[in-house]
Formats: sequence, structure tokens, C-alpha cells
Amino acid sequence: MGDRWSEIDQITKANSSFTLFVDSTYQKSFNEHLQNPLVRLEQDFGYYPSFQSNSESKQIGSIDLSIQTISSSEDSLENLENEYLKLCDPNTADYDFSKLLELISRENLEVLTNTLKKLKQSCLEQQNCVIVLDYVAHSNTTKPQNMVLFLQFVSNSSISGIKVPSRELQDSFKNLCLANPKLFIEGVLIPLIKNQTTEPAQSPILSSIVSTLPTADIEHIVSVWSEGHGNYNTKCTDVECNVLQGIFSLKKHYGIDCITVLINHLTRIVDLNAKSKRFGMFILAFAKSQLELLNEDLCLLFLDIAEKLDGFLKKSVISLINKRISLFKN
Repeated sequence: MGDRWSEIDQITKANSSFTLFVDSTYQKSFNEHLQNPLVRLEQDFGYYPSFQSNSESKQIGSIDLSIQTISSSEDSLENLENEYLKLCDPNTADYDFSKLLELISRENLEVLTNTLKKLKQSCLEQQNCVIVLDYVAHSNTTKPQNMVLFLQFVSNSSISGIKVPSRELQDSFKNLCLANPKLFIEGVLIPLIKNQTTEPAQSPILSSIVSTLPTADIEHIVSVWSEGHGNYNTKCTDVECNVLQGIFSLKKHYGIDCITVLINHLTRIVDLNAKSKRFGMFILAFAKSQLELLNEDLCLLFLDIAEKLDGFLKKSVISLINKRISLFKN
């Protein structure tokens, strides 16, 4: 009998070790996945994991592993692909988006990413982009991180190329932003402003929507922009600079943590953007609205950024910063 209990104890320990191994291995691969540019798919759009904390990510990992064990990845890829291609078909009337939403919510990030990579050349008509945004706005998604990834894909592959956004699409932007600001910010706004192919006509539309947001949501935009994409080798787009300039022209004061993250990010990207007039206008707008919040250390860091600018706005920004620094010496 003692040998039997010893055998059971060994099996239990082995199972526990295996469970810990699976959890830690999946957590490691999940964290690597978040840093992998693979999830950007095409035009530098990252997966922004603000929806989940560290404790949540472990739980999500366990759920996803069980699903992956039950269903075949190949079947999942095929089902997702088929449903999305139905949505891409302009002749498809009254598409039931709930089927696609169910598949998106059910799968793990790896399966979803692989499917979207395969579909990156398949673009939605503008009317179907409206369908996607409206459906997401009125749905309770159980996996917001999956929906963010899907919205990023739609934004980059389809919405970015729309030269003249229809009134319906503009309303869909507003509705999603109102219903779920984080989904809009991380899934639509950030990918669109960072995409090199986004049509300039979308700039005033996006800026207008951002201007209606409460301060906390605007701080989230700035933080995600500063921290989320992790790619410091890409010049800022005109749309990106226009939206950021608009944010700092709203005469709002933002939290010091948000501002600190932004300034640290600017130190990494200023060299690539130093000659950009629009980037300079964004920096000037920031200086005019936020300088009074900066302590001496941040002012000196910001001065280093301003001195690297190459344009007629450089002197204006430096002058404003020096006035602020002089106050600390009195």
C-alpha cells in the first residue's frame, strides 16, 4: 500500500511540474510574441497589451492552451480565412459578422496572427469596414486583446487606403470611440496614424474625434504612442504629427508620468524626424502647452531634443524652454 501511495505522489508531482512548465513556457512565448514585429503584420502596427495585466495574461494563456489542444490549428486557420473572405466579397449581402467575431474571440493570438498574415492582401470595401466597426462597438468581446489585433489588421489593410472616408465610416469611428475608447485607440487610431499609407484626408477626421475625448483617454493615446510600437527606426507620418499636434493644441494639461514617457520617447526618434516641419510643429505645440509642468531635469532633456531640430521652428522651441529653465535659477 505504501508503494502505491508513493507512486501516486510521484505522478502528482510530475503533473504539477508539467503544468508549471506549460504555464511558464506559454507565458515566455506569449511575452516574446508581444515584442515580435510579426504581429505588426505589415505597416508597423503593434499589439498593445494594455487590456491585460500580468495576472490576466497567465489566465489567458491557460484558456488558449486548452482551446488549442481541442481544435486543430489548420481547421481554425481555414475557418477564419473563409469567414473573412466572405466579408471581403462586395457581393455578399447582410453578412453575419457574429460568425467571424466568434472565431476571433475563440482562438489564441498565434492562430489569429498567422491567419491575418495570410490575409493581408485581402481588403474590405468601405461599407464592410463600417460593418466591422459597428458590430464591434455593439458587442461585448470576451478577448479584447484579440479584437485589438483584428482591428489593427482591418485598419492597416483596408481603412488606411480610403481616400475619402464616408459619413458612415466617420460615424462608425465615433461610435466605437464612444462605446470602447481603448479598442478605438489601440485598434484603429494608433495603427492609422502610424501607417505610412494612410490617406492625409483622414487626419482632420481623427483629430476631431480625439478632441472630444476626456483627458485620461488622450493620455492613453500619448502613452500607447510612446510605448506601444517599439520601432524607433521609422519616421513619423504626416497624419501622426498632425494628430499629436492637435492633442497638444487642446489647452489641456496632462499627467507628468504621461509627459515623461513622451519626452523619453522623443529622445529616441528626434534624429530621424529632425528635418520634418510637421514634427517641428508638433514639438512646438507641446512646448507651448506643457512646459509649465516640466521640472528642471525634464526641461534639460527637452532642450536636448529641441537642439536637434533642423528648421525655422528650432529657435522658437529653444527660446520657450530657456525661459522655463531660467525660472529654476531664480
